[in-house]
Amino acid sequence: MTASPTPASLATAREDKDEAYRQRNHLVAALARLYPSGTRRTNIKDWDHEWHGCVYIDLPSGQISYHYHDSDAHLFADLPLYTKEWDGHDKEVVHQRLMALDAAGGTRWRPIAEAPEDGTRLLGWKRGFPIIIIRRHDPGGKYECWVNDRGEPVDHYQEPLSNLRYYRPLPAPPED
Repeated sequence: MTASPTPASLATAREDKDEAYRQRNHLVAALARLYPSGTRRTNIKDWDHEWHGCVYIDLPSGQISYHYHDSDAHLFADLPLYTKEWDGHDKEVVHQRLMALDAAGGTRWRPIAEAPEDGTRLLGWKRGFPIIIIRRHDPGGKYECWVNDRGEPVDHYQEPLSNLRYYRPLPAPPED
């Protein structure tokens, strides 16, 4: 027969749980600054009112969200109000979307040889500065088609792929 937990052991377990949530919330706050995100209060029946704060993050792989305790609200205070609807994801879907970040491009720079050749607009890195590119496959070789400040292809300006080193997906545009 196992002994009942003591008040001291219950207090220690609660402190450990609170610390784990605090650490998680710092990571979520950092992630929320890398992708479009925002907060809003929820109203889930039978939940402690102090746990209705929720941060929503729109990853390239889909929406994720995390509830936080009011004591950690300061970590998300500078985020805007989130206006999109919750898409119904559960914990397993959140884990899948987090694991798919690299497959969706994430935010890291990748070798230009790995860039898609389907006309997707990308952020390229050329001679020390970023540029917007559209990579297409050309039977005579792989070239980059540069994009002007209106987002239109500039067909007359093509360069060999060797002039570019890295790419990454374009970030989502601001909602306003």
